[in-house]
Amino acid sequence: MDQDNPVTSDFDYDPVNVVNEATASGMVADLFSDIRQTMNIPIVTSIWRALAVDPDTLASAWHQTKIIFESHLPDSYLGELKKLSVCGSEALQNRFDSTLATRQNIPQIHAVIDSYNRSNTLNLIALSALISSKQFTGKIQTKPKDAPGIPKLIPLREKKDIPTDVWHLVEEVNRLGTNEDKPAVATLWRHLSAWPKFLEDVSKHFSTPQQSDLLMKKNLEIIEASKSIGDEIRPHVDCDTNLIPRNALDLVKKYVTSPIQVVRMVVIGNTLEYLVKNSSSSYRASTRIK
Repeated sequence: MDQDNPVTSDFDYDPVNVVNEATASGMVADLFSDIRQTMNIPIVTSIWRALAVDPDTLASAWHQTKIIFESHLPDSYLGELKKLSVCGSEALQNRFDSTLATRQNIPQIHAVIDSYNRSNTLNLIALSALISSKQFTGKIQTKPKDAPGIPKLIPLREKKDIPTDVWHLVEEVNRLGTNEDKPAVATLWRHLSAWPKFLEDVSKHFSTPQQSDLLMKKNLEIIEASKSIGDEIRPHVDCDTNLIPRNALDLVKKYVTSPIQVVRMVVIGNTLEYLVKNSSSSYRASTRIK
């Protein structure tokens, strides 16, 4: 089965070049729709688009993961992990406030960041449970939380549609939180490329050696936290990883345990959400005072 499967054991995917959600068709489009509906998100993030290079692999991985989502357990841990992922200090918040030059676009920017954070953090939780070695002991009753409204985001641009100077800025912010020279470009940054000045602000405030070190330390902390959450969830969800091709399961394991994949985006994404939310609140308060 794995011999003809394009998701090979050493498949190190590039989010820019995997299956395009906007042009997906047939079985893959149906699965993407199910992912969005189940997770209550407006976009399908890179792990599912990478697995979609082989539709049968995507189907097997998603159907087993969907069992975890339908338990409502990932949602019950979402707020906890998002809060734990915030990295920084009051001084960083003050510096971010002082030069934020894109305030008029904050609602749209916040919608993009919040959507990716929900998707990335839920994926980290559910997929950590999927790969957990804990054995099923029995289901528990969990009430679903009220689902947030799904925002309408601006279209995600292809690399070819992003000006060269802006793409260089995308690559610059994409190196935040990692020692890699050219890590695979996270889709969040491509979506935020519509606001280059915002990316400049982000780069300025996260690229200091001190902040970079804090981000990388937080990445390792969140790997351990997500593993613990996954181990707590796994005994209560009756999914079977034997139904997922081994090479696809290896890809999922790398996705949730590597500090340069989804974990770094959970950390910097939730930190950004916190900074942007507080910045916009401060701005609204100051304008009322005036």
